Parts: sequence; C-alpha cells; structure tokens
Amino acid sequence: MKNTKARKKTEGKIRKRMLNTVGQPPVKPEGAGILTTYDELREKARKFAEGKYNLLVIAGGPGLSKSTTFKQALEAVVGKDYCFIEANASPFGAYCKLWRQRNRLAVFDDADPINEQPGGKRLLKQVGQTDQWKHCSWESKATMGKKALAPQEFWTSSKVCIITNSWEYREGNVHTAAVEDRGQCWLFMPTALEIHRFVSEWFWSQEVFDFIGQHLPYLRRPSVRLYKKAWEMEKAGDDWRSYVLDQIFEAEDLERIVLDLMYDTSLASTKQRSQEFVRLGHGSRATFYRYYADMKERHNLTHIPYFKVEGMEPEDQPDPMAGQDDSDEDQEEDQEEDQQDD
Repeated sequence: MKNTKARKKTEGKIRKRMLNTVGQPPVKPEGAGILTTYDELREKARKFAEGKYNLLVIAGGPGLSKSTTFKQALEAVVGKDYCFIEANASPFGAYCKLWRQRNRLAVFDDADPINEQPGGKRLLKQVGQTDQWKHCSWESKATMGKKALAPQEFWTSSKVCIITNSWEYREGNVHTAAVEDRGQCWLFMPTALEIHRFVSEWFWSQEVFDFIGQHLPYLRRPSVRLYKKAWEMEKAGDDWRSYVLDQIFEAEDLERIVLDLMYDTSLASTKQRSQEFVRLGHGSRATFYRYYADMKERHNLTHIPYFKVEGMEPEDQPDPMAGQDDSDEDQEEDQEEDQQDD
C-alpha cells in the first residue's frame, strides 16, 4: 500500500512538470482568445496593418519570437511607416513619440514596463479609446513652454497594438481590464510542436534542431531561444547536448538519468540499462522501470514529424548606424524626454 502511494505521488509530480508537451491544448483565460500557430499570429498582424483593429493586445510567454513575427507580417503590408515604441521607452517618451508620429499605426513592443507604471497605464487607456479620434494628454512641466517636447494634449487616430509577456486578464487589474474592454485581446500559446515547426522555417543547424526535436516531448517550457543558444554552444565547441538537457531536467533528476541511459548506445538492452541504473546507485530496478515506462509513454504521446531546416547560418551584418550623424534629431529628443520624464 505504501509503495502504491509513493508511486502515485511520483507519477503525479511527473505529470505536473509536463506543462507544455507536444500537442497539449492551452487553457483559455477569461477575457482573451487563443492563438496557437504562427500563421494565426501573422494573420492578426496583417489585419492590424489593414486598419481592422482599433486596439489589439497580444500576450505570450518570453522566447516565442512573437514580436519579430508580428513585425515582419506588419511590415510586409506597411513597410516602416508606423510608430514603434520599444520596451525601454518611458511613458512620457512614448507620449512624445505618439505625438510626433500621430495618426500612424502604433505598436508597443514588450509593453510590460510601460504597463506597470501609473503614467503608462493612463496612456494605454487614452490611446486605446474606442473612438476614431483619441484624446491624449500629459500635464507636467515637460509639456509647458515654447521648448516643450510635446503639447499638453493632442488628438490622434492611431490604431494601437500592445505586445506583452504578461497581461492580467479581467479580474487581475482594473487598468488592464479597462484596456481589454476597448479592444481585441489574444493569448499566443503555441505548442512545443508548433514552435519546432516554426523554427524549421529559418533555423540552419539540422543537428541541433533534430536533437531538440528528439527531446520535444520532455520540454517543460519550449523556447525559440533554446535552439539559438544550443547552436552558439556547438559553434564554441561546448557540450551543447548537455546544455539542452539541463534546460529540461534539474540536476540529479531521475528522469534525466533514465533518458541518458535510454540513448546510451553502449547499452544494448533495457535490461542492461536497468542494471547500470542500479550500479550507479540511483535506485532499484523497479524504480528504473517505473520511470522508463513513463518516459516511453511520454515519447509516444505525439508523433513528431521530420522537418528539414530551411535557413542559412547568419553572417555578420553591416553597422546599421554607419554613415549616420550621432546628433540625429530623434536621438536628441529621446534623451531629453528621458531627462524630463516625471
């Protein structure tokens, strides 16, 4: 009886760690829709570019390449003709940029820092108004006098997209709920398999790609960055395979040990693997077979198709600032905004 309870406890712990395995359906939060593919994300970007959304919120975990994918799809329609506000912008800096580029499409990328500040929350509510013309205002010393960087108030018809890593849906925050009610809110939650397929479109190392694909059913939180980091380590001559496994399992994790034994070509049979497991002092044969059965079951959860990588290894790019005057007017204005932001 005691062994049965211990086994169920172990199996329950394992199941809880399978938070984003291949093909696992996401849970829909209240107040948001779900996007599970990169094509769906691109479609939202295209519709935003066409002016079909007054306010669009895209939330999703880090490392999914959501901002890059969205921008590429947006720029395929409008080019660079839109207002782009990066994460390091202050709320007042964002206000000034919206003024300088009013009436253009506006994208707040990685908007968490702005949304966490009172001034930023107010600004997002202002530009997220449902009317065609939105009234924005900022009353401070920085908007007074002839040398003011922006007027105390202005009107703009900018349609807005907010891209963020976290969003407190509905009951979590009255400010985000106010923005939410004004627009379309979507949670980007691709499965591990969809991320793997997406990476194949532009990644270049088949060896790294295939190794991660082989372990896809065990990933706790898949990330586009994992592929790039593993490739960097491979290029540097480091043990990139162990690095990938370290992102999946914790130190001395029995799952990791069993998985290593499963892929150890020097061991010809499951019996030999179980004997090696016992010899190394990790537990009994029964413990090995319990974990082994779970790993095999998890591996067979979904058939992982073979993808051939389509990208080319990146080359050094020219300096994007080459030939530009360091006293660029926009740079000066941004610096002044940061100094005067209150």
